[in-house]
Amino acid sequence: MSEYLSGHRQPTHKTIETIIKNLSGHEQGIGNELRLCYEKDQLARRGKLDLKNKLSASELSQLKEWYYFAILALFETTDFHSTPSWISERLGVDLEKVQQALQTLLQLGLIKNENGVYTLVTKLVYYIEDDAEFSRQDYHKQLLLEVSCRLEETSLELRDLNTLMIPIRLDRLPEAREKIRSFLKEMAGIMDMSPRSEVYNLSVQLVPLSKSSGRNANR
Repeated sequence: MSEYLSGHRQPTHKTIETIIKNLSGHEQGIGNELRLCYEKDQLARRGKLDLKNKLSASELSQLKEWYYFAILALFETTDFHSTPSWISERLGVDLEKVQQALQTLLQLGLIKNENGVYTLVTKLVYYIEDDAEFSRQDYHKQLLLEVSCRLEETSLELRDLNTLMIPIRLDRLPEAREKIRSFLKEMAGIMDMSPRSEVYNLSVQLVPLSKSSGRNANR
């Protein structure tokens, strides 16, 4: 365990999940630290930096529209053209909105403009949590609406939607959250490999549909 945490040995994702599964309750903090070390290593191997490690909470709050992140991701596609009109057409976003977004990204130091050519400053992972530090309710609402609009124009061969309706134990929610976060970052490692031609969104929603019974957790 100490060799993994120190970085002397590089565990696989499967090894990490096996270790965490066998940890007792009071040792879960160690498991979370091990998972974090793994994720940071994978990002570094791909030359990428987590967005939350690049910007402060106040700076992140300026990225208030879903397409800010889509524009950043679009920079890494093989056919990228550094013109607002091309970006507007590729994402289906109004030209004026794209121009404003590019200006904000410039001010935040995420992109640069040299002789009229926009380039990416740092490769990032655009992973957005709905947490207390960086509440993104509006962002998630925008994205859900955008996805619902794209369903009608995207063939089954180019999209995948799955749902699961289940009764749950509330005291297992923290474990579920951790697994969802690990899954999203694992998928980034699988799909984020050159050559890349399109920008996709992968979202996982775990939302209650029943009204609260007044109990905070199952006993």
